[in-house]
Amino acid sequence: MAANILAGISRPALGNRSDPANARTKTLRALLREQTHAAHTLLETTPLMRAMASGAPSVDEYRGYLAHQYQLHAALETVLAQWVSPEWHRVRLAKADWLRGDLVAMGGSTDYCKVEIPTVGSTTDAMGVLYVIEGGTLGLQVLCKRMPGDHPALRGAGRFMRSYGTETGRNWAAFVAHLEDLPEASWPEAVDAGGRTFAAFQRVFQECPH
Repeated sequence: MAANILAGISRPALGNRSDPANARTKTLRALLREQTHAAHTLLETTPLMRAMASGAPSVDEYRGYLAHQYQLHAALETVLAQWVSPEWHRVRLAKADWLRGDLVAMGGSTDYCKVEIPTVGSTTDAMGVLYVIEGGTLGLQVLCKRMPGDHPALRGAGRFMRSYGTETGRNWAAFVAHLEDLPEASWPEAVDAGGRTFAAFQRVFQECPH
């Protein structure tokens, strides 16, 4: 198996940061945000995403949102598993289980059709995919604040929405620290994986019935 930078071992230095000649003009996080902006925006224009952003999705819309997220996370977590450490597997690849529980609480089906997802053939690919998944946990915190108190998302079917809860910021910072340790030569690969991941989400949310 390829060397895995997510295994919790000491991270390699990325050059002498005190040397202006080695200073980066842009972080990988910034590059990913910039290069995937169009795909991210396209995802947010899909009907279910707009309903969620409104802060008051109907029960049917919320159930559909969970079902689509479950389809994607179940498939992505399967291919990501070999590229992350046991700790990251436990913490960051638990979302399909959360979604399954939420769907059961909503009376929804946990059967799902096969979806087209990005190929993950390296740690760099995995980090590009995880940029989308882990970044989504930040947005979930915003959505939760918009929901009315009696919405299922804040009651018995909100485990996915809560995500890491008060640990969300810390977990995101830890992810970004590993992201920025990727060699600059591999950045295009990570950006490509991130873009393909947003495209996969957009296809499912746009094309799959709910």
